[in-house]
Amino acid sequence: MTWDFEQEVVGVGFASKLLQVNLGVGLITAACSAAARSCPSSGKTLAQLWRAAEISSPALLLAVFALIQARGAAVDLLSWAGLFASTVSVVLGTVVSALWPVLGAGAVETNGNAEVDADLHSYGASRGARAVSSLRALGQTSLIVSCMPASLQLSCASVLVRLALLSDTLGAFAHAMAINPSTSRLLTAQQDAERMLALAPVLGALALLDHIAWGSASPLSAPVQPILYCTVACLILVNLVFLMRKCFDFGVKDSSRSAEFDICFVGADNGASLHVEPFRQLTVVILYAALFLSGFRVLSGFFTVEVSATGFAISWAEPFVATAALLSSLSTAVYLGDYVSAQLLEQPADNDEVRIMERMKAITIPTQGLTMALIATHVTTTSYIKLDPLDAMLSRLPLKYGFLLTAAAVLLQVMLLLVFAACSGGTAPTFDGIGTVQWDTGSKSENKAAMWLQVTAVALLEGGLFLGVASLGVSLWLLVCLPVVPFVILFMPPEFCQGLWITLRFCFSVVMKILTTMLSWLDSVLTQRRLAQEASSAQQAKEKAAQLEAEMAAQAAAQAPTKASNNSGATSKAPFKKGKKKS
Repeated sequence: MTWDFEQEVVGVGFASKLLQVNLGVGLITAACSAAARSCPSSGKTLAQLWRAAEISSPALLLAVFALIQARGAAVDLLSWAGLFASTVSVVLGTVVSALWPVLGAGAVETNGNAEVDADLHSYGASRGARAVSSLRALGQTSLIVSCMPASLQLSCASVLVRLALLSDTLGAFAHAMAINPSTSRLLTAQQDAERMLALAPVLGALALLDHIAWGSASPLSAPVQPILYCTVACLILVNLVFLMRKCFDFGVKDSSRSAEFDICFVGADNGASLHVEPFRQLTVVILYAALFLSGFRVLSGFFTVEVSATGFAISWAEPFVATAALLSSLSTAVYLGDYVSAQLLEQPADNDEVRIMERMKAITIPTQGLTMALIATHVTTTSYIKLDPLDAMLSRLPLKYGFLLTAAAVLLQVMLLLVFAACSGGTAPTFDGIGTVQWDTGSKSENKAAMWLQVTAVALLEGGLFLGVASLGVSLWLLVCLPVVPFVILFMPPEFCQGLWITLRFCFSVVMKILTTMLSWLDSVLTQRRLAQEASSAQQAKEKAAQLEAEMAAQAAAQAPTKASNNSGATSKAPFKKGKKKS
């Protein structure tokens, strides 16, 4: 039995909805974090938003899976059913988590932050939350056993993504059955392995971009594919986590002295674990080297540098996928820099450079959702995908360029952090709610310029993300947000609502000011071009007139000798008069 449908349409459709959840929750959380500065009593609301963001975290992994299946033409019936169930569970879990305090659940008479903890615990222990976890676990189980893509790059990424889905499914089943993870070594090892499996979205984005840039790779080219080595190294480290927990009851140590994927085990100085340490270190080195080479291969597939005697020129492919490649390469470079700095510095916890790398990771890690949104936009714009009438109308508008504005804001944040690290003289940086460095250590003019750059980064990030999320479609927002958002705002503290309104008005005014500045600049450019064209036209007319006068003078000078010679050679004759003959 076969089931015929447009596989790319199905995969991109599910990916767009899931990315809307991921990016939309991040947009709302960032706006509310900025608004919370004027409302000290908004800790409960922010804690609930962070809880909703944590519950919506599987959306990014599911979006990566959907795009891989769509790109590899491997969307079968199991994939469709699993994506549908998983998407519904993520949306329901996010909405219910955000509405939980509004519904009156949790503790009432508590002090301090205990009320927040009671509300969060009551939601996690509720039957509704366990039902949502059961639905997500069933959907992701269907995804794990679905069809594999044929391409080598996509297959490598799909293996790691499915392993991450298996880990999340195990945790969802445990939550649905109300099993305490601390009572089981398997669940404890699953929680330890989540640190390594966080690489799955990064590797999925690299595989998709590699497939777009270089095409489908054959098995014969496997030895020269860095993404294969990256996948194998990650699988080895994940298996090592489970083996160390099973055999020695050693867990992963969360230390600021180690890099993101340089896992260290608690009790690694004892007994048989010493024999594992050299093998672990070699695997980690291979992982980071292959990750950096994968990013460099992707970047070289979309950007071309031409060097000549007069200079050099950089050309790139379609802007959305080229920006996605730039962000992915930036993430891999940051991961490698974090590992190198952790290895070279003996006391990373007391050194400002490592703190800078940690902040750099905090800026680049959230860009994974933006990278996947750029890839989805590229697929939508370069392929014929049938959309809903309202979504099709929005797709014709330039809303999708908001993702490019968001990417520019991220690059601006990275640049500000690097400049601050170079000019601050060892001063630890401070950051605002969205990760932009606050520059208050320089002169008055420097602080003012940095303030405007910070405002520009906030406006580009929030405004661009809003426009980009809208370009992915509004069906989900009309179905969920319109009846939910007014209900949530109604029960928020008045101070928080006032702070949120002030933040939104500020962002709107900044966006309008930027647009006004851009329009005035564009008008001045057009005016200068018009004046230049008028001056050029007048100059050309003057030159033509002068040329015409010169030609007429030359013709007159050439005709003058001819007339003179004709006048000198002619004989004068008396005029003949007719008269009557006299007789």
